[in-house]
Amino acid sequence: MSRSKEGLFSSKCNPKHCDAEFDIRILDPNPEKSRSALLERFSAAAESITDWMPSYHLLSSIEHHDDAPQFDSWQAKYSAETGEKLQTIRRNMEKSLKEGGVITRVLQTQFMLQLLMVNYLESLKKDILAIKADKMVDEEITLPQMSAIFTEMMLTDKDSDALKEIRRILVDWRNA
Repeated sequence: MSRSKEGLFSSKCNPKHCDAEFDIRILDPNPEKSRSALLERFSAAAESITDWMPSYHLLSSIEHHDDAPQFDSWQAKYSAETGEKLQTIRRNMEKSLKEGGVITRVLQTQFMLQLLMVNYLESLKKDILAIKADKMVDEEITLPQMSAIFTEMMLTDKDSDALKEIRRILVDWRNA
């Protein structure tokens, strides 16, 4: 990562990167899904973090997806502001992971990207849970409320088990 006005973040990838990006693209409500935009959001979510051990422990929780697109490299252009954030994040990561005994010398870009991805993915999951917790409803709801909840569910969590169950119920009802 250079200190010029703009830069290029480039890393080799493995299946964990592919699966994490797949999950991020599903959960991220932001319509801008370019890698440059993702990198900006990764760095914004990570700039205040000093302890990277929790993110390191979350790496093993990334689920494998057979239908996730596979790629060998990950590249994104970034602005000077994002470059400065990435430098700070790299220093904080190296310090935390050295203290935790995870790395001994240098933080590899590939590993840094995995940690940025898993951190952002976790922040997306927390945001989704917070949205759900803010909108608790009574057991008895009106049809318009049910429709609004159903629409929100389809837009925010289209692969949920609950939505699959509703889909099965609707098909059974239609076919009966």
